[in-house]
Amino acid sequence: MRRILSSRLVPTVPRSSAAAAAAWAARHYRDERKCAVAARFALLLEAQLDRPLSGFMPRSRFYEDLNMHDLEPVEVVLAIEQEFQLTVPGAQAAAMRTIDDVVAYLAIHAKN
Repeated sequence: MRRILSSRLVPTVPRSSAAAAAAWAARHYRDERKCAVAARFALLLEAQLDRPLSGFMPRSRFYEDLNMHDLEPVEVVLAIEQEFQLTVPGAQAAAMRTIDDVVAYLAIHAKN
């Protein structure tokens, strides 16, 4: 949950460092490419959902496990597109149900 302070949203969960995200990704992914995109995606997801990295697992499902609702999945896809400088087709976005699904997609399609 976020709280409003001075008319702007302030995260209630302290943000992880890039090193912490890289360590999280290294624990869950052996493939170098997947590890790199997983670290970036984990930081992005942490910021979007205002939840700590420790709450994420590769098989975490967005709706059932991470309790995403309403427009949150759309916001995450928009953040992915901005962070990774790509366009995710609607059918592909709808097929992404877990963190692992997103990481697999990004490992193939992300250019940077």
